[in-house]
Amino acid sequence: MFKRKIKVLHIITHLELGGAQKTTLGLIKRLNKENFEIHLLTSSQGYLVKELEKIKDIKFKFITHLKRRIDLFNDFFAFIELFNYIKKNRFDIVHTHSPKAGFLGRWSAKLAKVPIIIHTVHGFPIYSKENILLKKIYIWLERLTSLITDRLIVVCKSDLEKGISNGIGSKEKYVLIREGIENNFSINRFSCKIKKDSSYLIGMVGCLKPQKAPLDFVKMAFLVKQKFPHTGFILIGGGPLYKRVKKEIKKLNLEKEISLLGWREDAIDLISLFDIFVLTSLWEGLPLVILEAISLGKPIVATNVDGIREVVKNGENGFLVEPGDYFDLACKVNLLLEDRNLREKISRNNLSLNLFSEYNLDTMTKKTEELYFKLMEVKNVSPNFN
Repeated sequence: MFKRKIKVLHIITHLELGGAQKTTLGLIKRLNKENFEIHLLTSSQGYLVKELEKIKDIKFKFITHLKRRIDLFNDFFAFIELFNYIKKNRFDIVHTHSPKAGFLGRWSAKLAKVPIIIHTVHGFPIYSKENILLKKIYIWLERLTSLITDRLIVVCKSDLEKGISNGIGSKEKYVLIREGIENNFSINRFSCKIKKDSSYLIGMVGCLKPQKAPLDFVKMAFLVKQKFPHTGFILIGGGPLYKRVKKEIKKLNLEKEISLLGWREDAIDLISLFDIFVLTSLWEGLPLVILEAISLGKPIVATNVDGIREVVKNGENGFLVEPGDYFDLACKVNLLLEDRNLREKISRNNLSLNLFSEYNLDTMTKKTEELYFKLMEVKNVSPNFN
């Protein structure tokens, strides 16, 4: 084993309450601090910043110019900030997450001559309805950046297939490491500051951004209401489409039916109240919230994309619809509402799944540590020491 700690820097664009962000924080929290010196660079924006500040024995810094949106001015200065920090601290490994941090972080690490560069793909944003020009630019950038990347970690098999089919890196560079969820949910329904007055409760949790297609949830709710008028809907999450979603709710006269709650610390408690869990994403990696809902025995109605289809089997533990098809989404929700026996059967099927054997935080951390050690040996890297 190495005589000194291995210096590892993680970079992620922001810390909104999303799967990639929760996974990254869960990983840096669990990495063995006797073997690794852990740093994190991110923006100061995001609901999970306060969770970052609670993690012991790591170093973190907020990058002022690191923004989600493409902005050449801010992107240039974010690159300079990243490069200076990496150069100063002489890291053995730079491990990036999310597209923006992935591009800027990997190239700044390359320029700073970091010996090992790793990127985790929390879902390739490549889907059929995407702007063709933007898709081509993104794929070209990923192909180019994969050339300087030692390993590409994917969280689901579909991302491995999508990456290879689009010429992003060679097959040898890919490593499948499943994301993990907590196996000791502490549910406190009484702490939820919401009253279940409706006959049924349909819910979704996710950032209100184009990828998650939250407007499809609103349109689905409008259709379901026609057949089941006493059904309530909960949408948990904030994001750039929040105002637009709120406007659509008002336009469809659903203000009494849909509760738009923003980000909530008690999201898992609220999911436990749902009769059906819905997810309308256009593309995904492996959404943690789906794993959480399944582990709580909730019937799932979700889009047939990427990692979702790996854990939701149509007709067995939920139903899958094509992305953007909110009419079929409503039909599948209605089917479940009409048939209590079907709901209970699907719920039992979900509760019987042993998700924690494969989607486990400790297993995820162990496999990541093993990858770090393997690359250090393969590339004959001795831990840097300042």
